[in-house]
Amino acid sequence: MVTVQHSAKDDRIYFKQALSLQAAGFEVSIVHSSVDGLLKDMSGNPVELGRDAFGVQHCLVKEPEDLKNKLAKKIFKGSFYTDFISKACETQADVFVAHEAQSIFIARKCAEKTGGVYVFDSHESLHLTSPKAKYAIRKEMPRMPYFTSANSITQDAILAFNPKAISEVIYNASPIPSTPVRKDLSPLIVHEGSLPFNRGLELMMEAFVLLKKGLPDFRFKIVGSVKGEELTYFKKKVEEHDLSTNIEITGWQPYESLAHHLEDASIGLILNTPTPNNLYAGPANKLFNYMASNCCVVATDLPETTRILSERNSGITLEDRKPETLAKELMRLISNVDELLAFRTASNEAHNVLNWQEESKKLVSFYHRITLSS
Repeated sequence: MVTVQHSAKDDRIYFKQALSLQAAGFEVSIVHSSVDGLLKDMSGNPVELGRDAFGVQHCLVKEPEDLKNKLAKKIFKGSFYTDFISKACETQADVFVAHEAQSIFIARKCAEKTGGVYVFDSHESLHLTSPKAKYAIRKEMPRMPYFTSANSITQDAILAFNPKAISEVIYNASPIPSTPVRKDLSPLIVHEGSLPFNRGLELMMEAFVLLKKGLPDFRFKIVGSVKGEELTYFKKKVEEHDLSTNIEITGWQPYESLAHHLEDASIGLILNTPTPNNLYAGPANKLFNYMASNCCVVATDLPETTRILSERNSGITLEDRKPETLAKELMRLISNVDELLAFRTASNEAHNVLNWQEESKKLVSFYHRITLSS
């Protein structure tokens, strides 16, 4: 596996795909890049190079420091790509998996050098903003032999470039084990993951100002972090509207402890703003983590999330993106114990179908298929 933009131990790359393939008998290596020459996880903690306790090998290529190679890197040239391709080929892989559009070039060159095959695992939609990523899509997609995507919208978009490509949709389903629906929970609203403005921070906070007027003791937990300008905005709202007793922030949490931090939750929020990538990427990891934790999901209208919520009845899609609408729906759910329990029970049933244990079977089958046909 090759990745130039994701941290080590990324949810999809490491905890789902790499560990599942390793457990299925594949030998997995991940080649990362780093500005400072240090391999770090999503929290910034160091990750050791070499094979870890699960057998996955972590390799690293340092990004160039000199201006000449920094500029060359922008156009897929220079020492960075030479070094990365060399390091990836050293793994002696039969299959090279690119985890970003910009990595496809590396994976293709490795496959050409070794006689292997290459795959693109599309985490996001094709509505990319980076000129380099857009170029990679135009250049590489028409000859892409194999790919996986996180939803059918992206699958169709890639197939429009290359209808002959062999593909599979691998949802970002949750590996959290199913647990019985608890009926004794005091309603707790959660948001899992980081909270930039494009994930609905302003909508959320403005709704909580309104919610506090009707439910002064409502509870909200951020299982993740708020940083930068968002943190400044967040702190101001909390102070101005006396929300400090209502809101808890856990800070970044290791993926292995996620289930523990969600086990008392009853309502999970997905409030992404309507940017092209938010609309056509996903569904977000948090959707599946919420369902795995028996939460009622409350979401803005995002096509794939809306479809799943409609099919599984595991939550509601907001009619609009007004704080008044969100506050009203949260008030209704918290006040109506039976309705909330019905949604939570439906989430439990949805997770029994849409879980990583089932999605990993599709993943392993796909890689067996392409290795046998190559």
